[in-house]
Amino acid sequence: MTVLYDTTYYVDGEEIWSDIQEDILDEYNRLYEINTDIAKRYKQDIIDSERENIDKEIRTEFWGEMQRADKEALSEGDTVYVRYGTAGLWNGRKNLVPKMYSSLCDALESTMCTTSVHDTIVEETDEGLRIKHIHHDGTNFLYLCKVKDVSEVQQMLEDTFTDYNECGSFEEAFAEYIDYIGDNKEQWQEFLDNYTEPVYVRKAVCC
Repeated sequence: MTVLYDTTYYVDGEEIWSDIQEDILDEYNRLYEINTDIAKRYKQDIIDSERENIDKEIRTEFWGEMQRADKEALSEGDTVYVRYGTAGLWNGRKNLVPKMYSSLCDALESTMCTTSVHDTIVEETDEGLRIKHIHHDGTNFLYLCKVKDVSEVQQMLEDTFTDYNECGSFEEAFAEYIDYIGDNKEQWQEFLDNYTEPVYVRKAVCC
């Protein structure tokens, strides 16, 4: 398993301070001789600022890597990604409604940018990309997979999905289809096995 992004990642303050620039250390020592409380606040402000810079670097590298993977996938033709998984609630686990996306970055942004969670971890597992949302009730486990052949899925929908002709587009029909089979464990697994493949990026950004 490879961790690609982790908001729980924490750099020890003293580790940051040990690499601090000499002029900042001189200013800290000067303040310490005047007032120890002011010096401590100055030190903490510097540490907090450096932590923000580290977090920014991790986010920038992560999204840069996702954009690269997106570009490579799109160069091979139309792409359809599916997000599925379960939510950890106070009264047990619940299947989440599967969602479709046309790009990896759209899928990740929609999945990760939520205000209802405390922390987010993106991992690359044997099942592909997994997003863990940690919140006050528990942990959500979300997976992203990629449709192997969009034209094959379109043909399957035309042949087997009775509501296909009532839908205005492939995207609408596909969204309805995965919503329809999402709660049927056997049908959902059969769809995953036959028509999708895991998403792999294979580049660790942190941890």
